[in-house]
Amino acid sequence: MANKPASKTQLENDLGIGSKLTDKSVRLLQKDGRARLTKIGRQMYHPYHALVEMSWGRFIASIFVFYTTINTIFAFIYVALGPHTLSGYVASGFKENFYKAFFFSIQTFTTVGYGAVVPMCLTSNIIASIEALSGLMIFALATGLFYARFSRPQKSIQFSSIGVIAPHNDVRAFMFRIVNIGRSEIIDLKVNVTLSWIEKDEQNTLRRRFQPLMLERDSVSLFPLNWTIVHTIDETSPIWGKTAQELDDINADFIVFIKGYDATVGQIVHQNGSYAHDEIVWNAKFQPMYYADPERGTILELDKLDSIEKLA
Repeated sequence: MANKPASKTQLENDLGIGSKLTDKSVRLLQKDGRARLTKIGRQMYHPYHALVEMSWGRFIASIFVFYTTINTIFAFIYVALGPHTLSGYVASGFKENFYKAFFFSIQTFTTVGYGAVVPMCLTSNIIASIEALSGLMIFALATGLFYARFSRPQKSIQFSSIGVIAPHNDVRAFMFRIVNIGRSEIIDLKVNVTLSWIEKDEQNTLRRRFQPLMLERDSVSLFPLNWTIVHTIDETSPIWGKTAQELDDINADFIVFIKGYDATVGQIVHQNGSYAHDEIVWNAKFQPMYYADPERGTILELDKLDSIEKLA
């Protein structure tokens, strides 16, 4: 691949990454296929996207902090209005009155309204009305966020942590495998694999090149078991005749894109992955993951996704 001018295919299939990322110390994509990118400077922040995409732990914590904060603010407002704005105020001090105002705020915000404490003047009634309306709108938004999080397609396709290069049909082949670790049914699965590498162009400048790899099979209608994706390394392959050291020298990276239809949720799902040159085991093959059982049918052992055996 080195010292050859870039073909039109290599120039047009840069995946949107470009050819200038040539630092071998920085991985092009993360293991999950996302661009390894840190944005600095002015950025657009959208709270909806942040709340939908954050982890469940952070999401619940954010809801709790917001809920506590807004009721604390309203409680301070009620206390600041004076001792005769809410029923049940006592003369013993700020602390006791704040507690009453805080829990009255919660009852108003959630529209529970036990009736133990009630607003006693026009101003406190207006504040309570505003808080009740705010509570209705915020709970509607929270319901939408919960639905959006639960309805998101889950990344149930798991990649083997390593790829292998081994003899296959009288030549060598690059192989990795995937499996559906979820309970959802995925159909019409299609996979694309692109090889990325670094070489010097005619001006002796380092450039990153890309080329789609031909696969023995790039789609399946059903995906009940594991699937081993195979790229035959023949004369048409960009890594024909390359050794492990040569793949390391050119910083070879196998980028994987998978698209399928999740029949359970009725949505198209996407999942990406990548294999760096140091995540490929040479002269090894994957061990079988499934076997037939007379009583339970086919047994698929998910823990064997990465199981390999070295070849002589």
